[in-house]
Amino acid sequence: MIFKEATLANGQSIGLATLSGTVLDPSGSTGAPGKKGGFWLLDKEGKESFVRAIGLGIAVRPGHRVSLVYGAPSAQVEGALFGAMNHSTGEAACDIMKLGKALRTWRLDVAEGKSFLIWALVPCLVLALFAFASPSARLDTRMFATFWSAVGGFILGSIAWYFIGFRMGPQARFEELAAQINAHGVAALHQASD
Repeated sequence: MIFKEATLANGQSIGLATLSGTVLDPSGSTGAPGKKGGFWLLDKEGKESFVRAIGLGIAVRPGHRVSLVYGAPSAQVEGALFGAMNHSTGEAACDIMKLGKALRTWRLDVAEGKSFLIWALVPCLVLALFAFASPSARLDTRMFATFWSAVGGFILGSIAWYFIGFRMGPQARFEELAAQINAHGVAALHQASD
């Protein structure tokens, strides 16, 4: 497979490749008969490939023309199947989330560290500033209060990030990138039909 590069909104590149062919009748396939959980695909060069079902909900029958889309982080030579299109029925689906834990290897940049630092350090600094600015206390008392206010602010900010900030920032960006990858996959499948 030849991977073509696609660029996401965050500037990160991914590779996409398609495989198209005709679904074979399992009894007529020269491949290993009786394999479960997938189907045999005959490409235009006459090569048969067994394709494992990935749960996209695309129905196929022998004789249908099908395209599959594989994706990978840029510079990798092998990809993971995350989409399919049945050209005979017009049905298409891409869902990068089907890769589950394997998607971690893509290392999608969602600025998780930056988001955490902002959520944790802003309350830390604000509370520390208020404690230090207290005019009624002596300097050593203010320094003690400043330290513990900073610690408390960091802890409160960290908790707020865990319950709110992560969902608003990194998780939302991840879902946005996943939607972009799926859209690139669908576009590649439509191009494969030509």
